[in-house]
Amino acid sequence: PFEFVDDAGRFTGLMSDYVTIIAQRLGIELETQVFESFADLAQAMRDGSVDSASYLPMWPQVRREFSWSEPIISMPIAVFGKPDAALLLEISALSQWRVAVEQPSRAQEIFSRRWPELEFTYVDSTRNGLLALRDRRVDYFVHNVFSVEYERRELGIDALKIALQTPYSFDVRISTRAEMAPLVPMINRAVASLSDHERSLIFDKWVNTRDPDAMGWR
Repeated sequence: PFEFVDDAGRFTGLMSDYVTIIAQRLGIELETQVFESFADLAQAMRDGSVDSASYLPMWPQVRREFSWSEPIISMPIAVFGKPDAALLLEISALSQWRVAVEQPSRAQEIFSRRWPELEFTYVDSTRNGLLALRDRRVDYFVHNVFSVEYERRELGIDALKIALQTPYSFDVRISTRAEMAPLVPMINRAVASLSDHERSLIFDKWVNTRDPDAMGWR
């Protein structure tokens, strides 16, 4: 739900709403470019053809190359199972089960670095991770809570269980190339100026509502 290109070719999603509001409050106009991969986006920022990115993960290999805003939204990472799945006391217990994780994702990056002894079934999307869980091809799926809730609703999966809440999260930040770093404090101030009500409207529009166009704005 965070950002995508819709059937009409429009940049849309949760982060697109934040970017639109930030641009309005800073009095700037934006030109949107779409990239096939995070690697392509990062390279475009390196060569200066893109000034800022709305949804580039702050992975170790790019963390020091760019400037980053404060988190726009922080998404808890959890271990999901079917309603009859066993509750887990700790992450190491996953070694006894078949576990899926999306690659690439923040969950995959964290778990491969901090829990290298665990074996995973890799999927290429949140949707395919949930389908593998639904069809019992895996016992658990590790991912962020918001993406799972959105795709669960889209797929019509009735219920899931959080078998373990991990101490990790995926923070979505706006990034800029180094030369544009002075823009970051202004982005932070624009985001901080949003009221709790405005934040809730954006969140509910993309995570808790099946039809984003049904949300009213005033």
